[in-house]
Amino acid sequence: MKQICSPKHCTGCGSCVNACPKQCISLDYDKNGFLHPYINKHQCIDCGRCEKVCPSRNTVKRDMPIQAIVACSRNEDIVRGSSSGGIFSELARSIFDVGGIVCGAVFAEDFLTVQHSVATNLDELSKMRGSKYIQSNARSIYKETKVHLQDGKTVLFSGTPCQVAGLKTYLGKEYPNLITVDFVCHGVASTKAYQEYLKSLDIQEKICDFSFRYKKTSDDQYANCMFRICLANGTCVEENWLASSLGYAFSNNLLSRYSCSLCSYATVSRVSDITVADYISNIDDESLRKSRSAKSLILINTKTGAEAFNRIKKNLLYTEISIEKAVCVSKHLSSPAIQHRNRRMVFKHLGKRSWNELSTKYFTVYKPIRTFESIKNKFKIQNER
Repeated sequence: MKQICSPKHCTGCGSCVNACPKQCISLDYDKNGFLHPYINKHQCIDCGRCEKVCPSRNTVKRDMPIQAIVACSRNEDIVRGSSSGGIFSELARSIFDVGGIVCGAVFAEDFLTVQHSVATNLDELSKMRGSKYIQSNARSIYKETKVHLQDGKTVLFSGTPCQVAGLKTYLGKEYPNLITVDFVCHGVASTKAYQEYLKSLDIQEKICDFSFRYKKTSDDQYANCMFRICLANGTCVEENWLASSLGYAFSNNLLSRYSCSLCSYATVSRVSDITVADYISNIDDESLRKSRSAKSLILINTKTGAEAFNRIKKNLLYTEISIEKAVCVSKHLSSPAIQHRNRRMVFKHLGKRSWNELSTKYFTVYKPIRTFESIKNKFKIQNER
């Protein structure tokens, strides 16, 4: 067996890795910095288990949303620490209250990669909050999730739609104690591109915290979020996320995985119980409009999702909107992101030419020479000590 599914349709979800009885499949980065399964043909017994759990080869149950809601947490600290309205954090808190666990994406210790992990308390949850635009390695998270479910624990699993699909095909059946949350996904960016960007900054200190979309206040919207790197010496560098070369390249579909442009999950029918997204549009509800906090769009897709929302709604400011409006304000509920015409050339030169050269040629919003020192001179450096 040479490949499990067509490489152009593979999402790197990792269900095949978790399902292999011989553990002869590994999830590793390809030359462009995207996760793909690699099979040790000497150990493979051709059992076909990997094919049976691959969501790109099998139909995954989907549901049309029951309800669309705009909401934010009443707790401004939670909203400020989240990418939008803090809904994931409120859901997670409700899971911890019943002794459950939460699965989500966290940065590795060196902040060079992202991986899925398990949180059992609010301190561990803090690492899962906030958007992470590079692809998360699922590792053994589906196996771990199954063990917790079989032990009777309530599990909140969050991830990209393809990762939720991978979990469900791996599990092979419904679990009443499982709640799944996905988000309206723009696509996942190349980990290699992210690492090349960091290399271009010539940072000498150890990175101790990183945020793609840091918010100074709870009312910061998407366009005002900051790309923020905190270092061991106590300094932090900040730059507007959309104005950074990485933000520009990602937002303009120059760095996304090829399969993201073919995404079958970029539709209003969802594989999860709850879908969340940024909400950037007008709000009719007066009490919600008065709150300056950033807002989330929530799609309630199943009865399980509705029950989970009902448990947290006392902690939210919220109003219902039509599903039609939700689709209008969140474009990837109707179609995947279209690849930029220069994407192929970017990956042809990624790692062979410096990030600054690529920035000059393809990421036109950005200036050619970007190092930590040059950013330091242009943008305010904060001392956290």
